[in-house]
Amino acid sequence: MIRVGEKLAGKGDVYASGSSAQRLFEVPFFPQPGEVFCYGYGLDYLSLIVERLSGLPLEQYFQMHIFRPLGITDMSFMSTPKQMLMAYEDPAAPHTPYAIRANDTLSETQHFGSAGLKGSPRSYLKIVRAILRGGELDGQRILKRETVDLMFKEQLTTDEQRQAFQRMAAINFDPSIRKANGNVDPATTHEHGGGLHAESPTGKALGTLSWSGLANTYW
Repeated sequence: MIRVGEKLAGKGDVYASGSSAQRLFEVPFFPQPGEVFCYGYGLDYLSLIVERLSGLPLEQYFQMHIFRPLGITDMSFMSTPKQMLMAYEDPAAPHTPYAIRANDTLSETQHFGSAGLKGSPRSYLKIVRAILRGGELDGQRILKRETVDLMFKEQLTTDEQRQAFQRMAAINFDPSIRKANGNVDPATTHEHGGGLHAESPTGKALGTLSWSGLANTYW
């Protein structure tokens, strides 16, 4: 996404330190929304909608409506001294060993839903458990059950969209969800925020939701 933004808009990383919503607006829609599946800035626009409707910065909204109800105290967009080092690929030499270093500094004021949130595996799993329980955990509800149900419904409506998703998944998905020949299961499609599976030879049950994260946080 960063390289696409640089090439099309010449503005660089929309998540970088000092960035703002305006930088996101300067990246043109390519393709247009609804035409094909595209791994792009959709969640970032959704973040701005959340901020506009709630009247709160995304960090504050997450803390009030997700993290505090679940008893999570170590998740934030803000960097802390406890932040883990990560492995980074050199785009110019993708087959060389990864460099181990701290995260890049992201925007301190404008946060986006698709990049920069940090927390512990224990806290991450609390959110996953809440989703598995229909949006509630330990008596605290963070999502309506109807909202969670929508997360498990296919959002692609045309064969062209599904084929575009398959091409992206073949390059980026964790090998553990592929067949032995390296192809993504053709039954895999996309819903709100993940890959949706039919019952298949990969071992996924009907209705399984999954994604592969930058830090190999495959779920």
